[in-house]
Amino acid sequence: MRDIVDFTKKMHLLYVEDNEDTIDATMLYLDEFFDAITVAKNGKEGVEKFQKHTIDMIISDINMPIMDGLEMAEQIKGVNPHIPIIFFSAHNEESFIQRANALNIEGYLYKPLHHHQFIALLEEIMHKMSDKK
Repeated sequence: MRDIVDFTKKMHLLYVEDNEDTIDATMLYLDEFFDAITVAKNGKEGVEKFQKHTIDMIISDINMPIMDGLEMAEQIKGVNPHIPIIFFSAHNEESFIQRANALNIEGYLYKPLHHHQFIALLEEIMHKMSDKK
């Protein structure tokens, strides 16, 4: 666990979510892992903040107004195909999963957030990123 926190504390996270209550609750948790977190309220804003900041990882909802998470991920992966993107969503629909898999999304977390699943996914991403270096 200590290795994961050491790894994530050095990263700049882009968190994309349109629901204020979910943002508030999830930020309390994410603050334990990331020192630098930029929040966007929809996919369009997520793309804009990705272009403006040096982002190392993205956690995003799928269903959002203006631009959904899948379209945002497609645009971002077009610029940086190696950036880890995790979808955090209440949706478990096969069509979303198929589109996300085509974009090489690193994983899915279903609401509400489960600590063990989140840690396991971060560990997997940490190993993949270490292997690439």
